[in-house]
Amino acid sequence: MWEAGGVPMLLKTLYDGGFIHGDCMTVTGKKISENLKDINSDIIKGLKNNKYKIFSDRAIALREAINEISTGDLLIVLGKGREEFQEIEGNKIPYSDLEIIKSFL
Repeated sequence: MWEAGGVPMLLKTLYDGGFIHGDCMTVTGKKISENLKDINSDIIKGLKNNKYKIFSDRAIALREAINEISTGDLLIVLGKGREEFQEIEGNKIPYSDLEIIKSFL
């Protein structure tokens, strides 16, 4: 599990899926939403090169990835699947990876 981002990545997945609330306190004395702000640094520690960009907005990241691919490239979108909302700090916000991808077709 550590290779895939470890516990922070697991917490982020649960948080993004609405299974845990961002206001839950952790053993660090911070809320889960506060701890997740550091998740990007934990994930990039395992990368072997500097070919990455960090986005705090999933929709912007997906749009940029789609704009950067070329014929023959493969873009794999993981995480949200066919969900139609994102839960951010307890608020359900309409969001769909699929709709963003369809807008480019």
